[in-house]
Amino acid sequence: MVGIFFLAFLFFIRPLACHPANDKWSASSYQYSTPDHYGREYRGNILVEKKPSYAKEGDPKNEYKEYIYEILCGEIKATDLALVYFTFCLVMVGWATMQNVDETARRTERAYVFGGGPFGPTKPRWVEALKNGTVYREAKHFKDPRRMTIYNYGRTAAFITRVEYGFCDELPEGMRVSKAMDSGALKYCIVPSPSNVFPPAGTGEAAYFLYRHVEFDRSDYEGKIFFGRIWYRDIFKCEHFSTFSLRLTKDGHSDPVGVSYSDDWS
Repeated sequence: MVGIFFLAFLFFIRPLACHPANDKWSASSYQYSTPDHYGREYRGNILVEKKPSYAKEGDPKNEYKEYIYEILCGEIKATDLALVYFTFCLVMVGWATMQNVDETARRTERAYVFGGGPFGPTKPRWVEALKNGTVYREAKHFKDPRRMTIYNYGRTAAFITRVEYGFCDELPEGMRVSKAMDSGALKYCIVPSPSNVFPPAGTGEAAYFLYRHVEFDRSDYEGKIFFGRIWYRDIFKCEHFSTFSLRLTKDGHSDPVGVSYSDDWS
């Protein structure tokens, strides 16, 4: 695109906008005697080329206008254009590289927050077994009431700004959770005091946080879909959201439904 502009300027715009310079020449003569004292003299003429003027005949002289006009309409060599174009390309490449580095750093260092299935207190008879690791954690080991879990899979803290959640029998066909919530196809509740700071969970086994603002008895919603959306800001003050949709099965599990975890987030 830049190359096309330079070619258009060189072959179309410049010939139409620029008029020939008013080149002025002056002549002066000289005369001096030779040092051999025989009376011989040398004579000659010196031709001096004045700085060309681009002002039209009769126009008052304007140094600023002359300077600009000389830059645009003065003699331009192909090497000059190549140097300008090459310098411009270097500037653009440097700018694009800095933008790419900044964007990569933001993607790498930001928070990634997701909502998870509800967890409740451990049933007394399973406390010791879970503590010693003699059994795997299963839904039957916990009881009501349950609290929503929040995971931060990023590398820095997240600042929760808004939490929305609800329950439904089925998700609207062909609609993402966020779109269904915005369009009114899914009715939901808004947490009155959502503000929280969640540190990153780190690598390896994901650590979760129990979100006390969303608490309910799971037994009242077995078979339904627990859905919602979490709004949060990262350390770069950029706003993001993520959605979740989990089927609360009768055997105590929370199975993902739809594309919330894979595609419905920012």
